[in-house]
Amino acid sequence: MSVDAAALFALKVGILEEVSARLAASFGGAPVSACVRPGSQVAWDDCECGQLTVHHTSMWPTDHFPSQKGEPPWTKCEPKLWAVTLAVTMLRCSPETSDASTVDCEVWENTVRVQDADIQAMQQGVLCTLAGQFHVITQHVTVGPEGSCVGSELTVIVGVPNCTDTC
Repeated sequence: MSVDAAALFALKVGILEEVSARLAASFGGAPVSACVRPGSQVAWDDCECGQLTVHHTSMWPTDHFPSQKGEPPWTKCEPKLWAVTLAVTMLRCSPETSDASTVDCEVWENTVRVQDADIQAMQQGVLCTLAGQFHVITQHVTVGPEGSCVGSELTVIVGVPNCTDTC
């Protein structure tokens, strides 16, 4: 049993492209950087220009999405799906936070408008990409301001087919 690597990568790219297109049409505009990234966490290196990333954080076998499949032994090419947790993160430049009291309310309000528009674009992009597939959005949390970054991370569990080539 193994995850279908091509299907998993195509899913990440599809989400990235759809969310990126929706961000381009939103209040904050297109991010300068939009990448599928490896690992369970993404560095906030490029947030000043705008950074959109998609990566996966975990996966487990499932026959009754999204519950984990029971104990082995399994037969043939079980399970039918892998439940994969994906994180979609959008980071933007934040007002200088070393002394937040010196930042005008208008600047913070503009940051909030951009963040809210990004959240909407991310949710719509993920939902449209995953239409017709097993999926559950588990949370969408705001992050920052930290350093010079502010944004949000959407977490979704998606059913990805089990690779049947090996059976």
